[in-house]
Amino acid sequence: MKCIAFNRRGTLLAGTTTVLPVLISEAGNGIAPNARSKTPDGSTTYSPSTACFNKFGDLVYTGNSKGEILIIDHEKVQVRALVPVSSGSIIRNIVFSRNGQYLLTNTNDRMIRIYENLLPMKDAHKVLDELHETLDEADEVEKLKAAGTKCLSLVQEFQDSINRIQWKAPCFSGDGEWVISGSASRGEHKIYIWDRAGHLVKILEGPKEALMDLAWHPVHPLIVSVSLTGLVYIWAKDYTENWSAFAPDFKELEENEEYVEREDEFDLMPETEKVKESDVNEDDPVDILNVEKDSAFSDSDMSQEELCFLPAIPCPEVPEQQEKCVGSSSKLPDGNQSESPLSVEAGQNGHAANNASSPLEAFATQYIVGDDSGWNTEVDYYAWLEGKTFYVGDVLVFSYVKTDHNVAMVDANGYNNCNADSNYGLYDTGYDTFTLTTPGDVYFICTYHCDYTDQKLKVTILPSP
Repeated sequence: MKCIAFNRRGTLLAGTTTVLPVLISEAGNGIAPNARSKTPDGSTTYSPSTACFNKFGDLVYTGNSKGEILIIDHEKVQVRALVPVSSGSIIRNIVFSRNGQYLLTNTNDRMIRIYENLLPMKDAHKVLDELHETLDEADEVEKLKAAGTKCLSLVQEFQDSINRIQWKAPCFSGDGEWVISGSASRGEHKIYIWDRAGHLVKILEGPKEALMDLAWHPVHPLIVSVSLTGLVYIWAKDYTENWSAFAPDFKELEENEEYVEREDEFDLMPETEKVKESDVNEDDPVDILNVEKDSAFSDSDMSQEELCFLPAIPCPEVPEQQEKCVGSSSKLPDGNQSESPLSVEAGQNGHAANNASSPLEAFATQYIVGDDSGWNTEVDYYAWLEGKTFYVGDVLVFSYVKTDHNVAMVDANGYNNCNADSNYGLYDTGYDTFTLTTPGDVYFICTYHCDYTDQKLKVTILPSP
């Protein structure tokens, strides 16, 4: 097997091509002859089928068509350990988990095996050298097998014993707790998910297209699959509302229940709370600036920065969807009218974007114009403004029936005369949000009803307190 060795930082270790052994030599030196030649006894040699580095890149784990996992020190170009697969089948895939603690193999006997890595993460090649000094087996192959038992330990096997499915592109989740694999059957786009204990927890069924490749996002619960037709599918978890995450005592009821109020339930200090003593020292400083790193999501123990990513919102290649995207972007204010003290987020289909672009917005107040009545002709907006103070960072939400109303952001002259000829933007999505970004006055009108029902709004923005 030929390869160019890199360390985990991507630095080239050797400028020339290195030929690594792919089977055990009978000579006893751990170096094998060329895979295309004959062995000294005339038997056919076995070719490599897959390979990968360990976490720190000092060892290469390769599988061959004989069903053997060879652990190779690529600097010494020597096989240091051998782990035979019980079935002796061709090893199709070898994959390490991101943290380097587990190794996955996919073999031709339609079985996925999980091994625990018994070697340390760092300087594993040195540990192997010390291990070889302690082994006293005379036969070199037996010595390598004995070393293999100290390197990998089989912990689990996955298979579909009923349908006998051949697996394709198996891999671990980012934290190594889950294993996924695709079905290699033609015309079938199925993704199987197991926990590391071997329990099948989910089968994802896609279109009637053969699955070609599969990968799990290193941080988030996202899976990407590639079909034979060239399409890429992204699978995400379907989240449901769980109010207990915000209030641990919250209980969802299937039907109405009679509730008996406690005698001290609405006391400022209930009797049940008085007996509790907090173990938290309120005088201890709270660190809100530094983020604790999760080793499961670090490239290595020496990584200085965690994995960073940019959010992306793909636009499907459907003509109707593209027209909506273009139509939405055309409604944004022109660049020469950027003096408006607002940033605009026009939501589609009743949903508004929630962008906290500054620390102030995290503590901002969101006002629904007209409250429950929304943006229409039945509300007295002069009365609605009474008692309200608007600061930089606050958000205005206009909710209305988009076929009956719209929102035009105008200047003082347009507000007084109900004229939208010189506007900062005209919106008709039915749910428009405006973030107040600069102190001053801002004006809104409905171009359909401003002149005869006074459907307009003037907001005075104050600096942040």
